[in-house]
Amino acid sequence: LDLRVPDVSRPMQEIADFVSGIVLGTLIAMVFRLWAFKRFVFPHEDVDLGPVHPEHKIVSGYATHHGERVPFAMVLSDADQPSAD
Repeated sequence: LDLRVPDVSRPMQEIADFVSGIVLGTLIAMVFRLWAFKRFVFPHEDVDLGPVHPEHKIVSGYATHHGERVPFAMVLSDADQPSAD
């Protein structure tokens, strides 16, 4: 494997370890997290909610989040709906 002692100073070796381990690892984790959130947590608007039970009702509209209009949809059952009392 041709392993040998590196020809760099100890501080330079520590800086290289820091950059390659912590900084690059954090950047890779941030990119993965961004992709995962866009893919699984906040899917596109045209997502099909699938079949809905006849007793349930789909409510959709827009909410404001950080000054932007954001579409939302949720399924309400009869128990979730407010009573007329």
